[in-house]
Amino acid sequence: MPAPQHITHLIRLDSLCKDWSSIHSHSCALFSSLINILTQRHTTTDVLQNISASDATISRLVTNVNFSSISLNPLDQVLTSQTLSLVIYKQSREIENVLTKIHKIIDDFEEILKSMESILSQNNKILFGPLMITNALSSTLPNSAQSSPSSSPKKQKKKSKSSSKSKQTSKSGTPKKQPPPDEQKVDDATYIQAPLSNFYISEITRMYERELTHKRNLMFGGALKIDLDTAVGVGGIKSVSERWAAQPHIDFEIEEEMADRIKIWKTAKELGQ
Repeated sequence: MPAPQHITHLIRLDSLCKDWSSIHSHSCALFSSLINILTQRHTTTDVLQNISASDATISRLVTNVNFSSISLNPLDQVLTSQTLSLVIYKQSREIENVLTKIHKIIDDFEEILKSMESILSQNNKILFGPLMITNALSSTLPNSAQSSPSSSPKKQKKKSKSSSKSKQTSKSGTPKKQPPPDEQKVDDATYIQAPLSNFYISEITRMYERELTHKRNLMFGGALKIDLDTAVGVGGIKSVSERWAAQPHIDFEIEEEMADRIKIWKTAKELGQ
């Protein structure tokens, strides 16, 4: 038996939350890489500015710089300014590459949020659709239909007779119609009711909307300023990275509660088959 549609939506939402978490971990790794490259570039710039110093001083300064991406002649005892300029150029290109990837992360987050909003819209139709249709029909009915005159005494007598007959038949021991399987499970602790499912979907979608707005502000609101020539820029990136990684608008307890309910429901369904 297939899962009810509102539970299918909940399972899909849980999958999107995991996708977000995976992308977020990748974005934090990109920020860490960006900080490392900026630090290396700042050190390389210091070496270039002190190129007139003694060979020993230059050797001491460059020990903290990663030149693995540059093929240097091992016989060279002194790094020339041309070689250092090439290192700085390659580091600058790598910084641009990492920033492009971080900007792409924002696009990935937006796609996930669009999918969440689509699930919320579909689930609202399931939960509130019949009510909305009823309200729409009642608003289009003529006044005469909404406030019809009372039935004649003869009709009322017929109704009372028919109602009494129905009562008699119900008392005669005729078995009552059993509710559908889904309705039978409403009181079951393993069953996720539609209103609860809608609560999870709406609450989680809203908090991811706020988190994406927070990340957009960090990215485009002026906090992400890179000064390639000073260490102040590195400190600013570290601050943005910490605020980015914190995800202050996401309540992970709600996510865990939703995931636990889905696991229980899946287990109960497997045992019931």
